Amino acid sequence: MRQHSTNGFWSQALLYASCYGAWLVTAGLALWLMLLLRINLLDLSMWLDVGPWVMGAVDKFGIVLLGLFWLIAAMAMEAYFRLGVSKGQLWPRVGRVLGVEVLLIALSYLLQWLYVG
Repeated sequence: MRQHSTNGFWSQALLYASCYGAWLVTAGLALWLMLLLRINLLDLSMWLDVGPWVMGAVDKFGIVLLGLFWLIAAMAMEAYFRLGVSKGQLWPRVGRVLGVEVLLIALSYLLQWLYVG
């Protein structure tokens, strides 16, 4: 009986380790997305032909707001993944988050490409 409970402990420990590993990867991708969105904000400012003071304000306030959004998203992803472990749905949840992040990163690159082109 003791062997079975030990195996259950290690499988749960491995799932939680995987949960936090996936969280680090998705939080890193979200940080990358945040930096890409900052570039999109600056491109939009240049496209609208705003003055240098406005562009500086957009840059400064944009990075603060994007950083706050990233922090909230990182905390929400951690809770979402941790709940997925207890419900046995970790990997589908990781897949959903990664899918959304990859889609948004691709969209950001597309907007940058359209602006340059």
